[in-house]
This record gives sequence, structure tokens and C-alpha cells, in this order.
Amino acid sequence: MLNTSKTTKGNKTLDKGVIPFYTKEAFPSDSTTKEDDDVVAIKEKMVSIKLKIDETEGETRTNTYSRLVKSIKNFHVDELEQFMEVFSVLKEEILPELNFPDDSAEIRTFHKYMSVVCEEQAARQWKKIKMDAKKDIISSYTTNCDETKSYFIKVENRDEIIKGRNFTTWLEERKAATAEELTYMDATSGTELYKWLVESFHYRVIDYMNKLIFGEDVHKVLDDQIEYLTTKIIKPFAIGVKVSFERLELLEQYLKFFPPTTKKGVFPTLEAHKEHENFTIAENKQRKIKFNVLPEEAYQQKFITDCEKDYSQMTEEEFLNAAIRFEKSDKVMREKKLKLQKSSDKRKKDSTASMPRTDQNRSNNGAKKRRTDPKDKNAKGVALYCALCKEDGAPQWVYQNHNTKNCNKKEQHEKKLSGGSSNRSSFQREMKKELRVMKKKYKKLKASTRELRVSHKKTKGSAKKYKNYSSSDESGEISDESDDDMSEY
Repeated sequence: MLNTSKTTKGNKTLDKGVIPFYTKEAFPSDSTTKEDDDVVAIKEKMVSIKLKIDETEGETRTNTYSRLVKSIKNFHVDELEQFMEVFSVLKEEILPELNFPDDSAEIRTFHKYMSVVCEEQAARQWKKIKMDAKKDIISSYTTNCDETKSYFIKVENRDEIIKGRNFTTWLEERKAATAEELTYMDATSGTELYKWLVESFHYRVIDYMNKLIFGEDVHKVLDDQIEYLTTKIIKPFAIGVKVSFERLELLEQYLKFFPPTTKKGVFPTLEAHKEHENFTIAENKQRKIKFNVLPEEAYQQKFITDCEKDYSQMTEEEFLNAAIRFEKSDKVMREKKLKLQKSSDKRKKDSTASMPRTDQNRSNNGAKKRRTDPKDKNAKGVALYCALCKEDGAPQWVYQNHNTKNCNKKEQHEKKLSGGSSNRSSFQREMKKELRVMKKKYKKLKASTRELRVSHKKTKGSAKKYKNYSSSDESGEISDESDDDMSEY
């Protein structure tokens, strides 16, 4: 399905079947190596198109020049932007520079150049697309057509007519169509019929090409692309405002090359195709697209609080300058936050740098332990609970530090609890008595520890006073007995 979504850089969500805002080619890396690789990759996809300087003269060396254009390898949605770029170059850069006697000559030239830019799989696809379109065009002369008429085409002759030059010849012959044929085809003249058949053939080729690229969603991809541009893009921090707006303008220009919106399973009419060739988005919607691509907190809110005009009422220059101003402000704020973060990390690192290695490890281990699960859960995160100890009246810290199946006093508990209520009450009293005894022992041990610490401090202080007293002796003499004691110690 083409409507699967995913989140990628520059996108809130990205629907498959649309041209994404962010691509590596649209925003190349600053790395020299990657840029070089991209340039090589682009050159490998280029093909050369021969163009005439003067259309009235032949294709001599002095009257021709070459134009490099990207090639199309496959008519597939994954190659959508490259296809649109090639279409744009042919339609808006190359063909307008040439002089054509009529629209039919321009269509033939366009098809000729498409045959050049299509390579590998795309070359085979292009040939099949054209054959299918030719079959559709001559279907009026084969299906529901009176077999006695001179313009009727037999089924066995159809494949011969749609081959190469034969189809062009057949189209040219329609210029001399009889009155009967013109009436049948609802045309007023042979020239009109010829023009209609050529244009119908061209746009049917486009229809089959779009169907091959977009699949079953071909009828609504234009609406999907517009919705994506309007609501589903977010400007990455590293991409500048001006560059982002230029990217949006380019994607908007590609919209005229998307298939017109129709009902599912129905090709657009000839009139719909012609009207769609001049498709543009309204200026107020273009401004909304640019506004929506900006991050809300750093840009959109400031347009409301810091600007006198509403963003929709600004000129293009005013809107761009305001966005650039907010971009600079956002950059300064981010740099300050980064600097504070680095300073905080440095202070944290310096605070532990003076510690002995064992203390650092102890500090780190303590932090790790604080982040781990509490001890009342096992390795799988399941809470510990002993039903036997709980039933026996044990305190919470006892029955929540192990499971029932791992209880060391399981047999004792089961034996005690297997009796009547008197045995159970007796056992609970014993447990409470043991707990009181343990608490008393703990208090005594705590008091002894406190006395020991006080005694240790006093001993340490006495030793310090003795050392100071000895160093202040005027004689500065120490007996031999003292020397022996110090060396032994």
C-alpha cells in the first residue's frame, strides 16, 4: 500500500507516494567526501540530449549542442523526485527553447527525448506504455465500429498499425478523413481529428506512466502531496530558513506534473489534463505552507508576539526577514543551552576527579543501583512475595524478599500451619517475640558502634597532641630506647 507512514528527518509523518521534503540530494552534507560521492553518483545517472541551434537546418555538428539530463532507471514511486526533475527539465527548460510548427511536433519531440532519458527497466516500461496507449487510441476504429466502413481496422491488423512509424502514418492519414469518418469521430475537419488523436495519445501515455508509478492511489496522489506539504513537514534545525523555503517552492512547482485528481479507476479527461498543466497553489496557501514548516515554539509563536503584522499579510520579503531573525535568535538560545550543558557536565566530572578511584567506582555504582529496579523484584521485574511467611505473621520486609517456592522455612511453616488455629497463633507469637529480640540486639549493636566511633576519635586526638608535644621539645634529643621503639613500630 502507498499510504503507509513513517517518521523521518524533516517530517512529522511521511506517506509513501509523496516527494519528501528532506533528501540527501536536496540538502547535501558539508562533508567533502560525501559531496564528491554524490557528484559522481549524479554524473553516472546523466544522459546527453542533442539539441539544434537552428530548427530550420539539419543536425550538423555546427548546428547542434548537447544537454546533460538525469536518466530514469525505473518508473517507480521510489524514483519519484528524479522523474519529476527530468519532466521539469524537458517541459520547462528544453522544449520552450525550441521552435515548433504545431503542438504535434512538440509532442513528438518530447517522446523522442523521453526515449533517450529512459534506460534499463524504464526503457522497457516506456515502450510498453506507448503500445498500450496506441491500442486505446485505435480502439474507436476496432470496437463498436461498422466493419463495412473504410476506416474500420480489423483485429488482425491492429498490431501492425501500432508498430513504430506505422502508427505515425496512420495518424497522418486521418487528416484526409472522409465526412463519414468525421461524423463518426465527432470532428469538424481532418486537421481537428488529427490533433485530437495526437493529444489523446500523448495524455494516455502520461496516464499509463502515472499508473505505473503510483499504483492504485494514482487518483488521489496530488491531494496527498498537497496535504503533506501543508501539514506534515517540520524544518530540521540544521537546515536554514531560506533554503527550506526554496525547497518548498520547488516541490510546489512539481505539483503540475502529478496526475489530476479523479475518481478511482478513471483516467482524467483530455480537458482535465490541459487545465492541470497550469496548476498552481494560491498565494495564501503557499504562505501557510511556509509558516507551518517552521517549528512552533521558536518561530510560529514569535510571529504572533513579536510582529506587528499577521504573517499572512506580510510581503514575501518581510516574512522571510522575520523568519531569518527568529532563526538567529533560536540559534543563540541553542548555543547557550549547549554551553550550560557542557559546563554542567564539566563540573560533574571535576567533582569526582579528585576522588580516589575506589570512591569514584563506589559513586558510579551507587548511581547505577539507584537507577535499577528495587530489591523487592526479581530479575524479570516480578514482585517477590512469600505466602507462607505472610500467613505466619512475618513482617513485610521478610515476606517480600523471597518467593514462596524459595522459602528456607517452607517445611517448618507448612507443619506449623497444618494444625489448628491455636498452633498458628502460637507460631505467630513466637515470630513476633523473635522480632522484638532482634530489634533489641540491633539497638545495642548500634549503640556500641557509636561508642566505638567516639573512642576512636579521642584516641586519634590524643596521638595528635603527643606528636605536637614531642616536636616542640627544646633539647631536640630522643633516647635510644625511643629510637628502637619507633623503628620497630
